[in-house]
Amino acid sequence: MKKHSELSKFFYPESIAIVGVSPEPSNLGKTIVQNCLTFGYQGEILSVGLRGGVVFGQRIHSSLLEIDRQVDLAVILTPAKTIPGILEQCGQKGIKWVVIESAGFSEMGEQGKPLERACLEISRKHGIRFIGPNGVGVTNLEKGLALPFWPLRHDLSLGPVSILAQSGGVGVSYLSFLAEENIGINKFVSMGNKLDVDENDLLEYLIEDKGTRIILLYLEGFTDGKRFMKIAARSTKPILVHKSNRFKTSSQIAHSHTAALFADDMLVDQALEQVGCLRVNTMNDALDCVKSLTLPPLKGRRLAVVSRSGGHAVIAADACAYYGFSLARFPQEILKKIESKLRAHVIRLQNPLDLGDLFELEFYEQIIEGLLSQDGVDGVLLGHGYRRGFEEASSRQLIKKVADLTRRYQKPVALVVFAEAVEIDYLKRNVNIPVYTAPENAMRAFYLSYKWASRKPPRTKRLYTKGIKRQKAKKILLQAEKKPYLSLKQSMDFLQRYGFSVPPHGIARSAEEAIRIWDGIASKVAIKINNPHFSHKTDAGAIMLNLNSKQEIISACKELTDVAGPDAEFLVQAMTDKGLECILGGKQDDVFGPVVIFGLGGIFVEAIRDVVYRVAPIDYNTAANMITKIRGKKILEGLRGKEPYDIDAIADLLVRLSEMLVDFPSIREIDINPVMVFPKGKGATAIDARVILEPESAPRDKLLRALK
Repeated sequence: MKKHSELSKFFYPESIAIVGVSPEPSNLGKTIVQNCLTFGYQGEILSVGLRGGVVFGQRIHSSLLEIDRQVDLAVILTPAKTIPGILEQCGQKGIKWVVIESAGFSEMGEQGKPLERACLEISRKHGIRFIGPNGVGVTNLEKGLALPFWPLRHDLSLGPVSILAQSGGVGVSYLSFLAEENIGINKFVSMGNKLDVDENDLLEYLIEDKGTRIILLYLEGFTDGKRFMKIAARSTKPILVHKSNRFKTSSQIAHSHTAALFADDMLVDQALEQVGCLRVNTMNDALDCVKSLTLPPLKGRRLAVVSRSGGHAVIAADACAYYGFSLARFPQEILKKIESKLRAHVIRLQNPLDLGDLFELEFYEQIIEGLLSQDGVDGVLLGHGYRRGFEEASSRQLIKKVADLTRRYQKPVALVVFAEAVEIDYLKRNVNIPVYTAPENAMRAFYLSYKWASRKPPRTKRLYTKGIKRQKAKKILLQAEKKPYLSLKQSMDFLQRYGFSVPPHGIARSAEEAIRIWDGIASKVAIKINNPHFSHKTDAGAIMLNLNSKQEIISACKELTDVAGPDAEFLVQAMTDKGLECILGGKQDDVFGPVVIFGLGGIFVEAIRDVVYRVAPIDYNTAANMITKIRGKKILEGLRGKEPYDIDAIADLLVRLSEMLVDFPSIREIDINPVMVFPKGKGATAIDARVILEPESAPRDKLLRALK
C-alpha cells in the first residue's frame, strides 16, 4: 500500500537528525538523543544546534545543511518562529519526513495560524510529510526509536499495543500505565495539532503494520470523521477510541489546547459503534479493555463466575446481567466433584459459584479447566482473594496455571485478585495474564471484548433504491433558488421523488381553493400553513385537523390567515389512518458528513430524545439495526396484544433518506415528523417534513454537485 510505505520512515528511519540540541543540562533536545540511546536505536543519530558543541560524545552540527550525508527523518524542537526556516533547510537537504515537537501554533489562537500556513506551504513545495506540531514525537520499540523530549520509563517493553494520542501528556501516561501492567508497546505517536499527518493517515498505517495487534487512540477531535470511519471499518485489529472534548463545557478548553472541533458526543458514540470501534470514556476503561484484548476473544455471552467470596460473586453476577451476559448452567459432574471437597457443606452450588468453603487451591485449577472445557461456557470470571504470607505461593501457582489454561482452551479468564497492592504489582510483572481489582471492571472489559469479537463490519456501498427519481428531486431544490429552505409543499414533493408515501395534498391561497382540493380528496383533511418556519405547528397554531365541511375549512383558513398574514398559502392534505408516530431525520455533520436519525416521533420527541444516529450511506441491515436500538423498540414490536408495526417499511425509508442526504449535501437538516407507521405489511406515510438548505452564501453549484 502506497500510503503505508509513505509513512514508514517515521517509524523505521536509518538516520535521524535532532534539531535543537545543546549541551545544557536542561536542554530537551538532548533528552531525545538520550532516549534513543537508552532504547538502543538501530540507526545513526545526528545532533543539530546553533551553538554547536558535543553531546554524549558526538558533535553537534550548527545546521542541517552542514551534515554531509543523507538524513531520513528530522526531529525539530526549537522556537515556533524558527520552524519554517528549518523546514526549508529540510527541503534543501532532501529530508522528506519531519517530526515537529515545538508548540506555539494554532493552539495559541489566531496569532499561531500564519506560522502553520508557512509550514504547510514549505512542506508541500518540497514534498515533505510532517507530524505535529505541538506533540512529543514518535516511538517505535521495534527499532529502538524514542523521540519524546522527556525521559521515558526504562521498563517500557516491546509488545502488541500501538497508541495514537492527540495529547502528548495523555499519550505518555498511557505508556506508563501499560508498562505498569506489563503490557508491551509497539508504536506511539503524539500527533499534536495534526497539521499534516493526522489520525487517519496513521490509523491506516497501523492497520497494515505487522507489529501492531491492538490500536488505542486518544482524540480531542476528528480531522475527517467520514474518512476515519471508512478506514476503521476495514480493520481486522481492535481499535479503541478514547474521545474527550465530549461536552460544550470542555470544548473551549480543548480548542485552546489542540484546536479541536466539538462534535455531538452521542453521534460520536454511535458512529464508532457503526464501524466496530470500541469507545472508552476513561483511561481506566481503556486499560481494562486493552488487558482483555490480550486474552483470547470472548465469542459468546455465556459466562461462569467463580469466587472465594459470595459478595464478590453477587457483584460479578450483577455486572454480568448489566452487560447482557448470561450465567451458564454447570454440569452435575463438576458440581458433584466440588461438593466432595467442601468442609461444612453450607454453600449452595450454582453459577455464580461461591468457593468460600473450599481451601484446596490445587482443586481450583481443576474447576476452571472443567468449566473452560464446556461448550456451553464462553468465558470465566475468577475472583480470588488472599494475603501475602498466607496462601501466597499456592495462589501465585494457581494464577500461573489459569494463564496456561486460558491459552490452551483459547477462552478468556478475567482474573480479579483481592490482595495487597505490592502483591498485585508482583502479579502484573510476573504472570502472563491480566489482573483486575474489581469484578465490575473485569466484566466491562469482557463486554468490550465481546463487542469486538462479534462485530460485523458495515457495508458502505451505495444502494440505488428502486423508485428514486433523483433528477426530478434536484429540480425541486433548484426551484428554491437562494432560499435557505423548502416550503412544506416542496418538502413533501421532494420526499415523493425519493419513494416516500405521502398523503394526497394541494396548495390553496384562499378558502375557496381549499374547498376544491377537499372535494377532490373526498375525505377529512388537515390544513397547514405552507411555511417551513413552523416546525412546531401545533404550538404555533399553524395546523387545523380533521376538517370535513365547507364551514370548517372556511373557519380554519381564517384562523390560519390570522397567524400567517394575508399572503398565506395553505397545504390541504388528506388525513391518514392512525398509526405509530415516528421521526426520520438527517443532517450534514461538520465531522462525519451526512447522518441519518431515527426515533419515536410526535410532539414529545425533543423531550424524550429516544433517537439513534447512523452515518450515511446505510444499507437495509444497518437501518433495521437502528430501529432495534431505541429504548421504545418494544412499542414497535407490539405491546399488550397489539399488532407489530411495519418495521420493514421504516427500514426502507431510512435507506431512502440516507441516499437523499448523500446525493444532496445542500440539505443541511431534514425532519420528517411524524412518519405514520401502520401495522406490519401496511407501510408508512410521511405526514410532515421540514427541509433546511445550506445558507445563501454557500455556492449552490457545489451544494448541488450530485447528478450532473
